Amino acid sequence: MNRALDSTMAPQSATRRALLGAKLAAPIIIGYLPVAFAFGIVGRLADLPDWATITMSVIVYGGASQFAALQLLSTGGLSAIISTTFIINSRHMLLSASLGPKLHRMNRWQKALFSLELTDEAYALHDAQYRSRPQRSRTEVFTANLLVHVSWVVGTILGVSFGHIVPNLDQLGLDFALTAMFIAILFTSVLKSAHDWLVAGLAGGIAVVVTLAGAGIWATVIAALTAATIGWLISMRRRRRTIGKAVSLSPQKTREAGA
Repeated sequence: MNRALDSTMAPQSATRRALLGAKLAAPIIIGYLPVAFAFGIVGRLADLPDWATITMSVIVYGGASQFAALQLLSTGGLSAIISTTFIINSRHMLLSASLGPKLHRMNRWQKALFSLELTDEAYALHDAQYRSRPQRSRTEVFTANLLVHVSWVVGTILGVSFGHIVPNLDQLGLDFALTAMFIAILFTSVLKSAHDWLVAGLAGGIAVVVTLAGAGIWATVIAALTAATIGWLISMRRRRRTIGKAVSLSPQKTREAGA
C-alpha cells in the first residue's frame, strides 16, 4: 500500500502521505472512540458475548446499524435485524455513487477495500479532500480509513473491558458524540457553495418532516434520496444553461474572428 499504490505521487514520501492521512483522520478518531466505547458497554448489557461485540465492530463497522442490531436481538428475529440493517445502511449507495468517479486512480480491489471502510464521517472527510485535491495519494486515503476503523474497534474493546466502571451511560451523552462530530465536519469541510447549503438544508428539513410524519428509520433514506435528486436536477439545469450560453456565443466569436 506504499510504493505500489503511489508510484505516480513522487516526490512526496510514503511516510509523509501516511502522516497526512493520520492527521486528517484524527478528528474522526476523537469522535469514534467514545461512541464505540458506548457500543461496547451496550453489547455487554445486551448479554452479547464480548467476542461477538468486538467482531461486529470489525465486520459490520456501522454505528447506527450496530446499535439497532443490539436492540433487535431481544425483540426481533434474524430477518428483522437484516432488513433493518439494510435500510439503515442503504444511504451508503448514495455516498458510494458520489465518491465513485473520484476514485479513478484505484483498481477494482482498491475500490472494494475503500467501500468496506466507508462511513458517513469518512465520506465527509474524503468528499471535502477530493474537491480540493483530486489527485490524492492512495496511501493517505487508506491510512486514514484504516486508522478510523481501528479506533472504532479499539473503542469497542475498551467499552467491553472497562464499561462496568461507568455508573450511568446516559449521563455521559456519548450517544450524541458521533452526531456532533459529523455536524462539525459538515460545516467546516463539506458545505462550500450555495448549492451545498441548499441540498443540506433540504435534506435536514425533509428529514424532520418525514420523521414527524412517522417515517421512522426510513426518514434518513427518504430525505437523502429526495434532497440528492433535487440537487442533481438543479445542477443539470445549470449545466444546460451554461452549455446553451456557450453555444449561443460561439457563432458570434466565429464571426468576430473572421472579421
